[in-house]
Amino acid sequence: MKEQLISFETALLAEKKGFDKSVTKIAMKNHTTQSLLQKWLREKHDIQIIIGSDYKCYDFGITLEKGFNGITHKNCRYATYELALEACLFKALNMIKP
Repeated sequence: MKEQLISFETALLAEKKGFDKSVTKIAMKNHTTQSLLQKWLREKHDIQIIIGSDYKCYDFGITLEKGFNGITHKNCRYATYELALEACLFKALNMIKP
């Protein structure tokens, strides 16, 4: 099994939000994985990402450790886990204050 890479758009937003620029430059060459960015969000910003499924479709939730429950999408909008995770990563990055 191969790790899923983040999209170029997500890599640009990650860099803007403070993700390690040297890592982000690698990401722009398609080397940063969704799991690495998810770990950074969890460890640096206390943002927990939850992906759920309901009969072959996926959605996500975002929880902040500081008591705010964040957001949850339950419309079963994504065909794969990886698509839901990519959307969630992008949404979580947008929650980070500059």
